Amino acid sequence: MAEYKGSSGDGNRIRMLEKQRENEIKEINKKKEKLKEEKKANVFSIHDKFQSVSDSSSSTSTQFQNVGLVSINDFHNNIKSQNNLNDSKNINNKRQTEKEIKKKSIVNKKLKITQKSKLSFELDDDGDGDGENNENNENNEENNENNEENKNDKENDEDNVNNNNNNKIKYFGKDPSVNTDFLPDIEREELEKLEREKLAKEWLDQQERIKSEEFEITYSFWDGSGHRRSMKCSKGTTIERFLENARKEFKELRGVSVDKLMFIKEDIIIPHNYSFYDLMLSKARGKSGPLFRFDVHEDVRLVNDATVEKEESHAAKMVESSWYERNKHIFPSSRWEYLAEDGFDTQDTDRKYTISDRLAKH
Repeated sequence: MAEYKGSSGDGNRIRMLEKQRENEIKEINKKKEKLKEEKKANVFSIHDKFQSVSDSSSSTSTQFQNVGLVSINDFHNNIKSQNNLNDSKNINNKRQTEKEIKKKSIVNKKLKITQKSKLSFELDDDGDGDGENNENNENNEENNENNEENKNDKENDEDNVNNNNNNKIKYFGKDPSVNTDFLPDIEREELEKLEREKLAKEWLDQQERIKSEEFEITYSFWDGSGHRRSMKCSKGTTIERFLENARKEFKELRGVSVDKLMFIKEDIIIPHNYSFYDLMLSKARGKSGPLFRFDVHEDVRLVNDATVEKEESHAAKMVESSWYERNKHIFPSSRWEYLAEDGFDTQDTDRKYTISDRLAKH
């Protein structure tokens, strides 16, 4: 039976397909090998997970910690902790050695200083002096060593104290020979404040005693003619309180309220809120005399001296405001003036006291 071999083109096609199939088989085999290698890498043996305790790098303390089967992570952690302890011990040992070196250097410096300070002026006995100096130096060295041993314990305790004290700010005191009055001083300011408070309290107590003192005032109810009276009252009494007590002395004023009464002293109409203490304290001046004197005093002189001011005081007047409004154009009410808004006149001493109806020249 004859076979069909086909054309030449079919043969080429068959060869190409065979090569392609071989390449695919090779790629599949490579992938299988990679998978096998990955599986081997993921699988650990029992020896990899556990390690024997007999490790030369571990110390005796880690051997007790690693008795039996220990995981590799715990084993490495134990080794790290032991290494940290060893490092800390080494650091402490270095510090101690450094301290000892410093102490020795200090001792050597002290010895040098003591040797320099010892000067011999004896020229004859050089040998004896050298022997004595050597013995003294040896004794000093022994004493210094003993003192250093005693100081070591103190220095260890003082190190912590010094570390805390170094953080504190150190201040310098003031020089007592320098004048520091212009500088702020809290203690001095507090003492001055206490002294001011003490003086203020003493002054207030003194003024209260003055206000409680009694004096006699001469006054008159003026309705065109004077009806003179006298009354005793304290210096702290106000004008309103005085008018309230004084109106009871006159039948004509018993039905009149205090608001309708006026108080005139030395031709000045004084408001009701002032007190006799205010007039006396301010040494106020009126038009015809001083406002701080409430007695009747006439200045009678044998020889008139124009250079000396008269010191006459007149009786205070109590007047109804209605009478004043009707007669304020007639003397003496035409001379009366209300007290200025700025208070009493205490400094205008050039103005002379006048009692006449003519205008005063200033």
